[in-house]
Amino acid sequence: MTVGYLLGGTVGVGTLAFALLVGPGVQAAVFARGGRDTARL
Repeated sequence: MTVGYLLGGTVGVGTLAFALLVGPGVQAAVFARGGRDTARL
């Protein structure tokens, strides 16, 4: 995110929300599909 800002991009609420929520969202989706326990990766 810092590199994007330094290259002239904008950082808003949506950018921060995406950055903070994408990891837990993917983890929940993997778990819901019966995947591995991602905490052990």
